Amino acid sequence: MIRMPPSVDNDQTVAESDAVAVERTLAGDRDAFRVLVERHSHNVFRLAYRMTGNRPDAEEVVQEAFLRAYQKLGQFAARANFGTWVYRIAANYAIDRMRQRKKE
Repeated sequence: MIRMPPSVDNDQTVAESDAVAVERTLAGDRDAFRVLVERHSHNVFRLAYRMTGNRPDAEEVVQEAFLRAYQKLGQFAARANFGTWVYRIAANYAIDRMRQRKKE
């Protein structure tokens, strides 16, 4: 199967859809956050797996990243991209976890 690179219009549509899901989540709709998790968890897992080198740690990084994103969603700048934001949360958590493992 040949994959075409995502178009700018598609990226903009996803960002707008993410913004709506963030607004709905902040308004109390927990199912709206599920949309964000389903949309971005694969990319976050790929990052986490590359950083940790194993599936269990990568799964923990993904879970923790989305938990932290949910808890801090009120601090999310709506002009930013949610996918980029949660990706950075995951990267930071993976780095912290690797540092912690070195100390052990």
